[in-house]
Amino acid sequence: MAEALDLGAALDTVVATLAAAFPTFKTVAAEDETRKTLEVPAIIVQMSEARA
Repeated sequence: MAEALDLGAALDTVVATLAAAFPTFKTVAAEDETRKTLEVPAIIVQMSEARA
């Protein structure tokens, strides 16, 4: 049986990796529907599922 994957931790890792790879982007973040403003250029990440 596969180990359980913590989607929150996986998403944090993806965001951190993208932020490091693309330092010129002003925002690299997980999708947040409550966000009122967004500095651009931006990378917004949504993760709904991951499989090993």
